Amino acid sequence: MKTALAIALKEEFDHYDLLTGVGPENVKKNFNNFISQNSDLKTIINYGTCGSLNEKYHGMYNITTFANTLDNRVLGDGKGLKLISHFEFMTEKDKNNDADLVDCEAFWLKELCELNKIDFYCFKFVSDYVGKNTIDDFWKHVGDGKKIFELIYRKKICE
Repeated sequence: MKTALAIALKEEFDHYDLLTGVGPENVKKNFNNFISQNSDLKTIINYGTCGSLNEKYHGMYNITTFANTLDNRVLGDGKGLKLISHFEFMTEKDKNNDADLVDCEAFWLKELCELNKIDFYCFKFVSDYVGKNTIDDFWKHVGDGKKIFELIYRKKICE
């Protein structure tokens, strides 16, 4: 296996290679188990949903800048929207961070890929706006990005 698709929750996409789970401990455990069985892994593509911290963001985004709420480290190229990973579902905005979007796994997955010299691509679909019906909107829209991502994924795999 040279390329793997990673998602956090089964509801986000119909097929996947790596189910990371939510939060840093689950991501680390599931990632390490996965790579121990897939030594030829070259690339991980992470797809999933995210919450927006600003209502002007909606749709699908290719994420290249990552942070986390535990120690505020930043990874990536510093360009585009910043995705911050939280250890659990975020329902209220945190005025102490300057992120645009929030999820529960991408930062830690990016960090593990860097440590293991695995290429990492991340695509996030905005399912909800943090602080506004967050949980209900998430479950209502969790599958809305599937068709868009399917096109992106097929193109990436065929490159």
